[in-house]
Amino acid sequence: MGNMGNIDYTKEITRTEIAVQSLSQSDMDNRSAWLAERRKGIGGSDAAAILRVSPWKSYAALWAEKTGVWKERDISRSSSVRFGVENEDKVAQIFSEKTGLQVYQTGHFHRIDAPWMQASPDRLIFGEAAGLECKTTSSAYAYEWGEGDIPDAYFCQIQWYMMVMGFPVWYIACLFRDTGRFICRRIERNDAFIAFMEKEASRFWGLVSTGTFPPNDGSLDYAKLLQEEFGCEAGSAKPLDKSAVKLCETILSIEDEIGKLKIRRQEAMNKLAIKMKNAETGYAGRFLVKWKPNARGQYKVLTVSRQDFEQQELFH
Repeated sequence: MGNMGNIDYTKEITRTEIAVQSLSQSDMDNRSAWLAERRKGIGGSDAAAILRVSPWKSYAALWAEKTGVWKERDISRSSSVRFGVENEDKVAQIFSEKTGLQVYQTGHFHRIDAPWMQASPDRLIFGEAAGLECKTTSSAYAYEWGEGDIPDAYFCQIQWYMMVMGFPVWYIACLFRDTGRFICRRIERNDAFIAFMEKEASRFWGLVSTGTFPPNDGSLDYAKLLQEEFGCEAGSAKPLDKSAVKLCETILSIEDEIGKLKIRRQEAMNKLAIKMKNAETGYAGRFLVKWKPNARGQYKVLTVSRQDFEQQELFH
């Protein structure tokens, strides 16, 4: 990680022992410049997709965007994303008030020895080789923050930042937009995980750099890439080998199991509906049961979600 004593962290920094700032904070205000810089490498938000734990983006989609095969999807208009951006300063302020740690905005960094390894920290910490990631969520996802945990995608993101910056620790703070609940976590550097992540990211970036088609990640995005790669010639036909027979058997067997699981699920839903009777909302431990209109608003369907009603202490 380098000799942390060589850097004066009581001042705003533009480099660490292993990383250097490639875009200043003011440069980051130019969204097109920031996006152009991001396309040159891998950032913290990409790490989860590479490790196939991202709920937002698949390995195949990330490869397609980084190679320019697909245009990067603009999520800035999403209400949840907008809320997060608009409240980033608020999360950082609450964090400082509750912890006594002072933070500052910074720019975009990359590793000196591997410029494709990039990081855009939300904040860095004065007086400490550490950063802060600011998040917002709703209580529907509170179960991901229980018992000192953080969501897998965020764990990948902040371990990536520590890898790029050479830091031993990172903080993450989350504001629940519907309840006002606030959580802080102090996450230590995990060198074994970082070594694994760096190996996987290097393999991925090798595919991007050479334009090599990615491996099958089991996503619908990969199926779309295959269609774009091979197309479909009308009226064409070909015999398939014995391994294709096995694949067909597997697919149909899984479809049968899915059908059975759907029946079991609906049976459980019906039993739950009997317990609900005429109530619109029900509480079962940490689960929230609610009647909501279906997509077309024709009738109501029963929904079940995890709901954490407990408040936890700072850094708990």
